[in-house]
Amino acid sequence: MCAPAPAPAAGQPSVPLNGVSAGTSKRPVTEQEAEEMAAEVWKATWPVERVRQRAFFTFGMEMLLTLNLHQTREFFAAFFSLSDFHWYVIMLCCMCGLPWVYFTPVLCMRPTC
Repeated sequence: MCAPAPAPAAGQPSVPLNGVSAGTSKRPVTEQEAEEMAAEVWKATWPVERVRQRAFFTFGMEMLLTLNLHQTREFFAAFFSLSDFHWYVIMLCCMCGLPWVYFTPVLCMRPTC
């Protein structure tokens, strides 16, 4: 499983929401203001790259759930027999949070070295 979303660094300024710094309380007055505040918090918490990565993982899991027992065994036999090059790409995506979508074509290529 990939690492959790990174926490803000110590001393890093907090992300202001509607011009209000974290630690101060401001309640939304209107429904639209509440929606805007929620959207800002969501963007600060889940960068677009992480949302894409999660969507790709979800897609992969949904595909695995459609396989029967024989197909599932074949998939994992192939998966765990990948070359070091392919494992490097998989670990790079997970450990660094790189988007899988960009590396999927690389996984299909054969290493030249």
